[in-house]
Amino acid sequence: MLSIIRHPNQLASRLVQCLLITIVIGALFWKLGNDYSTLEGLSKSFYSKNGALFFLGVAGFFASMSPVILTFPLEKAVFLKEHGNKMYSVFSYFLSRNISEFPLMLFGTVASSLIMYWMIGLRSGVGYFFMFNFITLLANLAGNAYGFLMGSFFNDAKVATGVLPMVVLPLMIFSGFFKNRADLPGWAGWLEYISPMKYSFIEFATNEYRNTTAPIYLLNFDVSFWLSVGLMVVLIVVTKILTIVVLSLMKSRLQ
Repeated sequence: MLSIIRHPNQLASRLVQCLLITIVIGALFWKLGNDYSTLEGLSKSFYSKNGALFFLGVAGFFASMSPVILTFPLEKAVFLKEHGNKMYSVFSYFLSRNISEFPLMLFGTVASSLIMYWMIGLRSGVGYFFMFNFITLLANLAGNAYGFLMGSFFNDAKVATGVLPMVVLPLMIFSGFFKNRADLPGWAGWLEYISPMKYSFIEFATNEYRNTTAPIYLLNFDVSFWLSVGLMVVLIVVTKILTIVVLSLMKSRLQ
C-alpha cells in the first residue's frame, strides 16, 4: 500500500485510463436499447450489444493486467533482495501484493459501471446492475492473475509486454465471439476453456438476455451462467497458485 501511495503518477494514470476507456465504450455503444422483436431491433439491441458485452470483458481484463505486467517485474528486485534476507516468504509477499491491488480493482469496477451501464442502455434493474458489477470484478481479477503470472517469468517489463500479444490474442480468438465455438477446430478448441474472455462474455450475455426474447441460443454457449462463474473463479485461483510456484522455482535464477 505504501508503494502505491509513493507513486501517485502511476495511480493517477490508472484512474485516468479507467475513466477514458469507460467514456469511450459508453459513447461508442450509446443507448443500444432492448428491442428484440424486429430485424432493426435485433441488429442494434442484440448483435451490436454482443460486441459491447464482449468488449467489456476484454476491457476489464486488460485494465487490471496492464498495470501489473508493467510494474510487477520492476518490483521483483526489492522482493528478491528482502526474500534473500529472509524477511518474508514468497506467499506472504504475493498475498500482500494481491490485497493491495484489490481496492483499486473494486473502485475501478464500481466507478466504470456507474458511468457506462446507463450510457450503453443495458438492462434496467438493481439485481442486473449488481450482477454486472460482479462479472466486471471477475474479469478484473482474471486480468490481474494473468498479469502476475506473465510478470513472474521476467525481470524486464519490456520483455513481458512483448510476450503479451502471443498469450492474450489466442485467448481472445478462441473465446467464442469472433468465431462461433461450434466451428472451432478440435486441435485448438481446448484454448477456449482457459480464456477468461469466454466466461465473462457468457456471464454478461446471460445476465443481459435471460428471460427476454433475445435469441441467445445463436451464441451457442456450452456452459450455464453459474458454471461459468465457478470455472472463472477456478481459473483465477489456479493462475495465482501457478504464479507462487513460478516465483518459488525461479527466485534463485532471477537473483
